[in-house]
Amino acid sequence: MKLAWIILIYRRKNNIKQSLRTIKDEAEKDVLVAMLEAHKGQVASAAKDLGVSRATMYRLLNKHNIIPDVRYCNGGYATD
Repeated sequence: MKLAWIILIYRRKNNIKQSLRTIKDEAEKDVLVAMLEAHKGQVASAAKDLGVSRATMYRLLNKHNIIPDVRYCNGGYATD
């Protein structure tokens, strides 16, 4: 999907004007949380599926203030 369509979808979804940076950050955060849920909190497994190193995955999680719940109960992740 082209970036222009992604931006349009996010703007319509949120019904507000946003910068490209904000839209990309929100999309990145959504993908990280979804991948962690799909991999039951296993960071290394989620990183592999995303095609990034474990170190990069942790950097991205830190950037978005996402803390994987070690116990992984009901897909629980602490996010701001």
